[in-house]
Amino acid sequence: MDQKQIIYEKKSEHITIAKIPMPDVREGSVIDFEYEIISDFLFNLQEWYFQKHLPVMYSEYRVAIPECFFYKPATFGYLGLGHETSSLPRTVRLTYIQKAEGVGVTEGRYEHEEKYQDKVSTFYASEVPAFKPERFLRAQKNYLSRIAFELEGTRFPDSGYKAYSSSWKDVLIFCPKGVSMERDK
Repeated sequence: MDQKQIIYEKKSEHITIAKIPMPDVREGSVIDFEYEIISDFLFNLQEWYFQKHLPVMYSEYRVAIPECFFYKPATFGYLGLGHETSSLPRTVRLTYIQKAEGVGVTEGRYEHEEKYQDKVSTFYASEVPAFKPERFLRAQKNYLSRIAFELEGTRFPDSGYKAYSSSWKDVLIFCPKGVSMERDK
């Protein structure tokens, strides 16, 4: 397939859709593709659907999470998922620039390398049957085999653990303004 045939459509500021034309696809064709998402949205780790409305030969979701973030995985559907974990050493270079503002302050540039580990989790499923929607099934999403993640907490260097989802009070921090999670009395 020629890369020049891919059509990119900007859906929003943060989402671009790639449309891949496949004129010779027929029943029984196997479509194999791979992509990578790099995101700064720490509270929105993308969920992954292993099951679709078509059968899937193999589906894999690999996520590399810096060691200072703690996510709780939740699986849905009836399929058993394979799971492997590993770690990957990483380095980030931090640059500090001090501007000369005021008396006795000198301008400076300082660099520091921080070593850390990525926790790599790989979830996979093989020979996944097609999901057959039923007429009276209202929430199909609840029955599709998928995995989702919830940010549990963070522990940055030289600081303590900060929980985000250990209680409803912690979760309410992320509710939109004007939304109340309190029950009616």
